Amino acid sequence: MSTRRFPRRGSRSATGTRIHVTENGPSLEDVLDPAGRVDDADGRDFLDAHLAAIHDAIEQSAPVDGYFTWSLLDDFELAWGYSQRFDIVYVDFETQRRYVKLSGHWHSDIIATNRFEFRQPLH
Repeated sequence: MSTRRFPRRGSRSATGTRIHVTENGPSLEDVLDPAGRVDDADGRDFLDAHLAAIHDAIEQSAPVDGYFTWSLLDDFELAWGYSQRFDIVYVDFETQRRYVKLSGHWHSDIIATNRFEFRQPLH
């Protein structure tokens, strides 16, 4: 279900139903730079747009109780194997070392401050 099409309180489909958005995130071709950073602006912008839509829905009385990103770590996916990266922590599959992506630091700030400021996409 698109986050822009959440059922609103009072509508028949939402009566007594609470919403938890789960497994929400993009699949990207993230790259670890030599300094150990992953600048996944596309991932951050994806999460930003969806959090903004969820905020909008809540403001319009949608019964949203939770939001969970797709996955904490990059992983193996049946459709793409290891070619795509997912969510907020980059995994070096050879060494198993983890690197928090730009989107992960951004998401962490939202959680730590319990505050979401609407952004404009970078592109």
